[in-house]
Amino acid sequence: MAVRLYTSALHGPLMLIIAGVALGQAANSPQPADLQALLRLIKPREGECRFHEVPWLLDVNQARLQAAKEGKPLLILSGHRGSPLGNCRLSVAAARHPDVWNDEFTRLVKEKCIAITIVDAGTARQRQDAVGEFLRKADVGRSALTSNFSMDVV
Repeated sequence: MAVRLYTSALHGPLMLIIAGVALGQAANSPQPADLQALLRLIKPREGECRFHEVPWLLDVNQARLQAAKEGKPLLILSGHRGSPLGNCRLSVAAARHPDVWNDEFTRLVKEKCIAITIVDAGTARQRQDAVGEFLRKADVGRSALTSNFSMDVV
């Protein structure tokens, strides 16, 4: 309870500081050309992040149906505490590393697999529905590449 009161006591002054900073910066707002230059600096260039060239699915049932229809296996990439698609933790970001997602590997995944990413395979396996049953039977997430992500072909 003491922590909650302390946090509440800081809320008002903190909001005033944030508002003051925001108002002070409004006069010096970047111009569209500045934003375009910044975007060119931070946006991955073509070929720089092959991981994002893969058409990742997010729904296990949809991925299973598509895999069955196309006669392809599923490549299931799962993260711990978040999808590898956007998780910035270094160990999960390793799942997107260019050394893994080189031209050849990316091409093979796109041509030969239905790619899906799920959040935390360990938690997903505990689901009490058809998805959880499928993930348990397929033993998804047991072959962890690091303590924070796994890649399975099913």
